[in-house]
Amino acid sequence: MNQLFLSLIFSFLIGVSAQLTSFSSLGLAQEGRVHLNEFLNWGGFTLFADLPQSIDEYNQRYLEYYEYSHLQAFLLKTRSSFQKRSYKTEVIGQSVQGRDLYFVGPEKIDSDKKIIVMLGRHHGDEGTANWIIEGFINKVLEKDSSFFENYQLLLYPMINPDGAQSMRRYNANARDLNREWNPDPKKSRDEAGIIQRHLMSIISQYKKQVSYVLDMHGSHTEDFIYRVPKDFLGEEFFYEQQKFIDTLSRYDRWQNGRYHLSKGHQNMARIFFVRDFQLNALTHETIKNLPLAAGRAKDDLFSQGQAIAYTLQDLADQKVQLATY
Repeated sequence: MNQLFLSLIFSFLIGVSAQLTSFSSLGLAQEGRVHLNEFLNWGGFTLFADLPQSIDEYNQRYLEYYEYSHLQAFLLKTRSSFQKRSYKTEVIGQSVQGRDLYFVGPEKIDSDKKIIVMLGRHHGDEGTANWIIEGFINKVLEKDSSFFENYQLLLYPMINPDGAQSMRRYNANARDLNREWNPDPKKSRDEAGIIQRHLMSIISQYKKQVSYVLDMHGSHTEDFIYRVPKDFLGEEFFYEQQKFIDTLSRYDRWQNGRYHLSKGHQNMARIFFVRDFQLNALTHETIKNLPLAAGRAKDDLFSQGQAIAYTLQDLADQKVQLATY
């Protein structure tokens, strides 16, 4: 009886998932789908025997999982290098379970420099995003880097530390934090609300200086960029986004110019910034579970972060020839 009941529930959920997939015709694509595997695995209940149930088990099969403790160690290691550039590393709040939410940014905004916003780990189980962020930070902190001559960085490296530590997409309140960026930040909940309100307190005064908002994620099957279609904000904005994608493809062989057009969910971070502020916001996706047998190493993820740094430098120097689409 129990097996029959579970079978019926499973069939029902598969049907729901298939129906939700049809949202792609509305411009939601994969980005707006309910992730059935994560849903069934929430709270320790799973119908899939091959899903790793611990970080140790995960690391035996996949590229090393990026834990909350990794972030703490990395921020401690880079703190002095940031301080030399008049940057602060600070705690701006706590997660539902009491873990610190970090921000790295300038002590004072320079009105003559462009701003790059980087968001990391909305979804706790997308650890590859943080390895890429580390590669980016290490590159821009190099002595010969000119990044800080052209840009200033607002970094929120791990929005969902509770989900990261429990290897869950959702936060401790079972919320998808990339569906919590309400047009009214006062209504945004949990960790996303803390991050959004802190960020808006800065860029509401300096909107015109923001060049890019990069939201770092992990995907199921491939590396690519989420961007909006032409009919979202017009052709000029579409080609501005294309500049970043084309330039990144010169340096990132994994991403290789791939992108998905998506109008997303109305309360996604990317859509919030594009729709309400007309900012060039993109979602950077890299495969989140990389099997050890696939031969892709941590250094490859670091190199993808370096590729973002090279891309931003080229764009600052206007070394861009846009392809025709």
